[in-house]
Amino acid sequence: MPAETALLFSLALCAFLLGANNASNGVGPAIGGKVASYAKVSILFAAGLVAGLVAEGWKMLSALSAAQAPVRDPYVAAVILGVAAMVTAFATFLKMPLPVTFAIVGGLLGVCHPLGLKVSESYVQWVLASWATTPLVAVVLGVVLARALMSMARKIGGVTEIYTLYGCLSLFGAFYIAYVLGANTLGLMSSIYGGEAHYALAGAIAGAMAVVGVLSLGWVVAEKLGTGFVKFGATTTLAAQLSGALTIHFFTQFGIPVSITQAMVGGIIGAGLAKGVRAVNPLELMKLVIFWTLTPLACYALLFLLYSFY
Repeated sequence: MPAETALLFSLALCAFLLGANNASNGVGPAIGGKVASYAKVSILFAAGLVAGLVAEGWKMLSALSAAQAPVRDPYVAAVILGVAAMVTAFATFLKMPLPVTFAIVGGLLGVCHPLGLKVSESYVQWVLASWATTPLVAVVLGVVLARALMSMARKIGGVTEIYTLYGCLSLFGAFYIAYVLGANTLGLMSSIYGGEAHYALAGAIAGAMAVVGVLSLGWVVAEKLGTGFVKFGATTTLAAQLSGALTIHFFTQFGIPVSITQAMVGGIIGAGLAKGVRAVNPLELMKLVIFWTLTPLACYALLFLLYSFY
């Protein structure tokens, strides 16, 4: 298979699976909070993905500056995205929300070492620190926002009015989550395809395929995230969405590839804790943390072994 064709195929497949798996981050809380049906929220989410990719996805071009050498080879870039797609497909089958960014960066580092390519250690440390910080920031924001929204709800008074207002705002929250996912993770994928010179073409393909993934298979993981971790209400839905999206939007400004899945689950936990610890499902949380830890390690090991015999 020609190098360009292989890379385009891997990019399209990875973007499709990103949409199928990560739609859960925006749509799941809306479903759990019974704000709207999946069909309605998914269309809004798809629009947000494209908007984020177009408006701010270019900021992730700098994310690869520390390890630009391996992505100059289209076959290597195709393998990195292909492995990320394989791991994402497995996670989607298990109905687990996957930090796709972890898979891509883990694979990228796995390629660098056996091929003797230089990687900025300080940049890698900064990325790893950001990964560790992301869920913690989102948890704190989730608690703060949930309590603030509950305080506002008490002042508003009427249950119907609260549900209507927060329900409408949570639709904006779903769009905002999709926006930052498009800007960060889809921007990272598009940057792998030849950097700035081919960013427009890569972005068009990645955006289109991610939308297809959202509209066709996004419901698979969305239901799990919407009902498996916390009992959602109007306030917890909106607080989880805003805290997760704000966290990722912050890191995107610095070209740091972070996971919307991490941030969203952190926001969900924070919003749940604001209601009381019993609102959070600890077993599901433990499964997620284990899965998050294994994702970059597995992709690193697989690519390291593959290119050690290359």
